[in-house]
Amino acid sequence: LRRRGVVLTDIDAVVYDRLTGDVGLFQLKWQDYSTNDVRQLRSKAANLSAELVDWSGKVKLWIEENGVSALDKSLRLKQKRREAVRSVMLFAISRSSVRTQGYGVKTDAPDLAMAVWPQFVRARMEIGPSDWSMRDVHSRLLDEHGWVPNIHPMPATLRIVGATLHIHDFWNRTDDEAKASGGGDGQPGRAL
Repeated sequence: LRRRGVVLTDIDAVVYDRLTGDVGLFQLKWQDYSTNDVRQLRSKAANLSAELVDWSGKVKLWIEENGVSALDKSLRLKQKRREAVRSVMLFAISRSSVRTQGYGVKTDAPDLAMAVWPQFVRARMEIGPSDWSMRDVHSRLLDEHGWVPNIHPMPATLRIVGATLHIHDFWNRTDDEAKASGGGDGQPGRAL
């Protein structure tokens, strides 16, 4: 996206839904969180958060200044095929981490649906067939980003010749999993 001939920001991927005119604009991130250094983790989270807020703000600013219809030209949509942008949704997909609040950093980017790649795929698959699939995925990811699961430890017992090993919290389950496996009374269900 350019402003007065200067690149304002880039878009890593675009998904255009021909049936609805919905466009998903994607920012892809590749941060590596494989460290045990808390300072480095917080720094990486702060950098990711700042980059996502900056990208989201620049894209929104460009759309405010130029209008949604200007995306038609930028995305090289063909008027003769009646392609036109009707609505825009912003997505940020990260390789390994996107929930920066766990590191004490809030990512304040309203309307930016943030997820790691497996989460994005899961959300799309769970929604299934939909006339508004992009909107549904966007809405689901916005909801999930603010959701903090209620986690319950699942104890396990291993019996080995003459000895018993009790593991108290090696596996966990969330409230939704507890309900699905028969523990709908708020108690963790048993593993299947």
